[in-house]
Amino acid sequence: MSHLSKLKIVAQQQRRLQSKTEHRRAKLLEKLDEQLAMVQALIAGECYTTTRRVWQTNEERRRVSVGARYPRDRVQNR
Repeated sequence: MSHLSKLKIVAQQQRRLQSKTEHRRAKLLEKLDEQLAMVQALIAGECYTTTRRVWQTNEERRRVSVGARYPRDRVQNR
């Protein structure tokens, strides 16, 4: 117990690679890039698919992150 009493506890500063504003901008740019790819596929007459990371439980009952494909059907002109 004497070893624990000799430890010095200090507050650790939070490490932030991006500010909140930069993080939101990066998310916005990611979504805009996805929309641009979707429109380009629409113009080319192709079906657009996107890959998103989802969590699934494997055979060993552990949760793992896998890529799931979500097809985006062609948009019908109204």
